[in-house]
Amino acid sequence: MAAITGEEMPKRQYQGRSDVLPFDTATDLQHRIARSFSLVTDWMGALTGQYDLADVLTTIARQTQAANVGLYRLDMPRGRVTPILSHDRLADRNRPLVVTGALARFVLARTTGPLQNGQIWRLSEVRVLPGFAGSDAEREWRERSDNFEVSLILLEASDNRFDLLELSFETAPPRSPELPSSIIATALSDVWRMRTPGVIARIIAQSSRRKSAPHLEGAALLSADNPYALTQAEMRVCSHLSNGLAPKSIAQTLGLSVATVRTHLRNLYSKTGTDGQVSLIALARNGTVDDD
Repeated sequence: MAAITGEEMPKRQYQGRSDVLPFDTATDLQHRIARSFSLVTDWMGALTGQYDLADVLTTIARQTQAANVGLYRLDMPRGRVTPILSHDRLADRNRPLVVTGALARFVLARTTGPLQNGQIWRLSEVRVLPGFAGSDAEREWRERSDNFEVSLILLEASDNRFDLLELSFETAPPRSPELPSSIIATALSDVWRMRTPGVIARIIAQSSRRKSAPHLEGAALLSADNPYALTQAEMRVCSHLSNGLAPKSIAQTLGLSVATVRTHLRNLYSKTGTDGQVSLIALARNGTVDDD
């Protein structure tokens, strides 16, 4: 699905159109459908730079009655979790939420069939799977005595990198047989894959500056810590690119074909959320994506 492109628009004041009434008082089906579609529209607005994604996460928490909402990226081979943004509804304020990705690692490691974007895993269903007892996921959620349920939504899967939305509940989450949560999850996933290139990298940087959360800025892109989970080949290509070499020169220097170098560049764009050589170089040199 093609990404939404175009010049980034200035953020508009988010009106919270999808949070008109608390979920448990919205008994009219048409009203709930309208609010759900409005939420998806707001989600798209945030992922194209028109709204603040933190405000939309707040709306998601209020509509679903989730205590916490965490949006993060998981690199399965390395087990590395990169927080993107989170919301703690009980405190009614956005703050860094400790997301370990333990539940996601457990279910993804045991999923043998094809993954479907928008797929939902629930803690109550995962508990009965073989191997859950004694796992990191079981230990983490056993210690959360205030937790009733967790819903894990797969937004996108790409080359062992997974973008996930994790909602935890202190009470039984509301469900509507007439409006299955799978429909909303699929819509959120579809919009996520249409996001404006580079928007997630900017959100991570902005969030880190506001809340002192772990972030991916500056020379950290090519540091030994490797926060973007780049392969050695990708790091070499990125390093040469940031030093001013063109793809053809990089190919000659590394003894690779130009097609291979361009494949590495596509992987770099995907992992860093950048949309081309200019923004990738800016991120490597300055720690920020060049919006121009």
